[in-house]
Amino acid sequence: SILCDLSDDLRGNKETVLEAVRQYGGALGFASYELRSDREIVLEAIKQSGESMKYANDDLSSDKDFAVIAARVCQDLTEAELCYDEAHESVHDEVSWESFRNA
Repeated sequence: SILCDLSDDLRGNKETVLEAVRQYGGALGFASYELRSDREIVLEAIKQSGESMKYANDDLSSDKDFAVIAARVCQDLTEAELCYDEAHESVHDEVSWESFRNA
């Protein structure tokens, strides 16, 4: 990954991490703990790959409102469904994929 060989300081630098996740969403997994809670960074990561949601910190990935936004920024239906699945596991609610997608 773009971030894996960088220093901890650079993994904690918002501009560096933003650029990395714009190129490869999975780079979020190498970002600092704090930046994995940053909404802007996580949204940029999942624009590249819905699976990047799994790297978001628990406080963000369990936020139902954020999960809705996340699913809507995913590039296609398959990616949006991945975001929904990741968020759904975190929030443990009974919202169906159909009602979520049509909201």
